[in-house]
Amino acid sequence: MPTANDYVFTPGTETWEATGGATVWVHTMNARTGKYDKTRVGGRDGGSRFLRITIDDRRYNQQLVALENVGMDPFSNGALRFLRVDGAPDGYESDVDATYHLGPDELAAYFEVKDLDVFKATVDEISSELVLRRLADVGTRRGTMEQMDILQDLIETRYKNSKTQKAVREMLAAESAMGL
Repeated sequence: MPTANDYVFTPGTETWEATGGATVWVHTMNARTGKYDKTRVGGRDGGSRFLRITIDDRRYNQQLVALENVGMDPFSNGALRFLRVDGAPDGYESDVDATYHLGPDELAAYFEVKDLDVFKATVDEISSELVLRRLADVGTRRGTMEQMDILQDLIETRYKNSKTQKAVREMLAAESAMGL
């Protein structure tokens, strides 16, 4: 029967880059203590933009994300962008889903599509809230008003802001109580 000591670690270190202003926390194994430490990546107030993490530590972090919250996995939702892997064995093929690992130039390329039907169909295929919000941010500088309307409508339809909804509900309740 295999034991914990029989586990063979995957050699190699991956390098990731924070893509936005949000802070991402990941667990990394502390070789001295043998326990996981929290490592901060990104953030507007001083976090490192780059993360070097072992392949096994990245896999461990991804396993911590519950299936129903898979969109919150920073390694696949676009919060961190995969740059490279160093020291992996020959024949190693990364198991990183790089679908939403978009840099600023790749986001700006979306706004080069001038046909609004094609633009709408293209952005409608993006299932990552974070990428849509980053796209909207880039769109304020690169997009047309029509493109921004399409993006804002998509974001508001898919990801209702609960605070706004709560405020609207409270306002309607107050108006109802006053007989308006």
